Formats: sequence, C-alpha cells, structure tokens
Amino acid sequence: MNKREAAKALTRSKVRNAAEALFDTVGYDKATIRDIAAKAGMSTGAVFANFKDKLALYVDIKGHKPVTIEQGHELFHVMLDLIPELQGELEQRQAGKNAEPWAYLDALLQRAGPVVEAIKATAPPENQDV
Repeated sequence: MNKREAAKALTRSKVRNAAEALFDTVGYDKATIRDIAAKAGMSTGAVFANFKDKLALYVDIKGHKPVTIEQGHELFHVMLDLIPELQGELEQRQAGKNAEPWAYLDALLQRAGPVVEAIKATAPPENQDV
C-alpha cells in the first residue's frame, strides 16, 4: 500500500469510526454528514469522497439499512410473541435426549431471521437503493 492509499484508508477509517459513534449515540436520523465529518476531524468532502451518502455509510458500518421506529416496534412485539413458544420448545428439548445448551438460541435465531428480513424488506423507498 503506497502513501496515498494508506492516507485514504486512514480517512475512511476515521469517518467510519465517527459515524458509528454518532449512529450509536444519536441515531441514524439525527446524525448528519456535517456532524460525522466534524467528529472525524474531516471535511464533508472527505466523507463524500469515501461514501456515496449517509445511507451507504450506515450500511457499510452496520451491514443493513436503518430500521424505522415502527419496524423496530413490530419486531419487538413479534419477538415477545415468540417467547412462550420458544420456552416450550426449550423445555421439550431439555426433557428429551436433545438437550443441547444452545437449543434456545438456535430456535430463536431460526424464528427471528425471517422476521428481521421481512421487516428490512419493508424499509421506506429512500432506504431501498443499497
């Protein structure tokens, strides 16, 4: 890696770290490119030289599009509804020969995965281009 590539990688890393800190503290909607640039000690141009827009930056960091409050509430309620079923399944596994310690987590992940994907698929149109 030459000096130019190293400098670009360092800039990108600083922008990502600043953005992640802001996304985690103030949320996607309240974090602005200007705030991200300031926190990184960079110009807004440096942010845009590395990322198309705030959404692309978020997806690069988090690995998925932001979820709206409504989608988060829906996911929360779906997960709450699954708890009794998952508890019953875990009890059955523990009572039987298949008493694997990770049974509860495996069952939860199997059920939650499609729910999470369905919620992501219903993201607002402005969040569907990534």
